[in-house]
Amino acid sequence: MIFLDQETFTSLLHDSAHWKFELFVGLIETIVIDVFIGFFLWKKWLKPRWEKRIVKQEHERHGIKDEH
Repeated sequence: MIFLDQETFTSLLHDSAHWKFELFVGLIETIVIDVFIGFFLWKKWLKPRWEKRIVKQEHERHGIKDEH
């Protein structure tokens, strides 16, 4: 069965509603990836390493020896 008004690359290229939808989806995707995954990485991986480094520097500065 052949449809006369099928979406093609050129029809989507010239359709402003399609581009608005693509931008909306891209915005949602960016929010999900950057905010949620970024927050997870910060909380579970980067922040603990950063805090350990700061504590180590403070201990070295004040002459405290870690016995761990």
